[in-house]
Amino acid sequence: MRHARANPSGTMSVQQASLPAWVSVGTGGLGGIFGWIWIHPVYACSLRLNLAGLQNPGQKLSLPSLVSKIRNEEGILSLYNSLPAGIVRQVFYASSRLGFFQIFKDAWATHSEMDFTSRMCLASLAGGLAAYIACPCEISLVRMSTDAALPIAERRNYRGIMDCAIRIAKEEGLSTFWRGCRPFVCRCCVVGATQVGTYDQFKSLFSTWGINGSSNVALSSMTAGLVYTTIAMPFESAKIVWRPKSQVPMGSCHTGLHFRRLQRWFHQRAPKSYIVASSLTSCFVVATLC
Repeated sequence: MRHARANPSGTMSVQQASLPAWVSVGTGGLGGIFGWIWIHPVYACSLRLNLAGLQNPGQKLSLPSLVSKIRNEEGILSLYNSLPAGIVRQVFYASSRLGFFQIFKDAWATHSEMDFTSRMCLASLAGGLAAYIACPCEISLVRMSTDAALPIAERRNYRGIMDCAIRIAKEEGLSTFWRGCRPFVCRCCVVGATQVGTYDQFKSLFSTWGINGSSNVALSSMTAGLVYTTIAMPFESAKIVWRPKSQVPMGSCHTGLHFRRLQRWFHQRAPKSYIVASSLTSCFVVATLC
């Protein structure tokens, strides 16, 4: 909402009032849930592709062949088996991330001018805090999404997200939800900066170019998505590597071991094309913002 205010020179200026925190939290949560409903099958396929690469290091499995295999053996709707876990994750993660960012941004604006660096730092902080809150949902989501891809003897056959969370808490303890969470939090700091921070920056930038309304939102989203996908993709792929070799995915190894495995994965498997794409994207961002 905008309102007019008289300044000392007698002219009128237009100031935009800050949205209540609950509006930012609710909007972030609803937007995250709606978007996740569409992207969940792709997310489940990405987890299975990475898991298949770990179980069969020399074997290459493409996305079409994986989808065909799932359709023939389990049915295409099986990709939605862990959807409730994904929705609950968005309730905590997406709403917290956008809510924290809006609160931090409003507080920062009262003391200093909002620039690109401050947006990236605040978005990174919001993403890390939201990730720490959503760790139990993230672990439940990963376990439910990859359970069907494990050998039959290692499957847990979870009946739902509540069954998954309760069994983890009873069998392994509540601390399992946050054990080894530092790499995941660091990943979400990168995601927050490259997704939320760049979106807010591009939205402000395109407004100065005369692009407003829904066109501004769409263009800012696509541009931020390009930056986020290029920079954060290795972290998305490496997340499954944090799963220890025991039956427990994500959360039973020490942080140092997680980082060593991530470093080894990056040197062995990260494609050179990522380095090129990341460099080109960085040049694009710098050229656009300067």
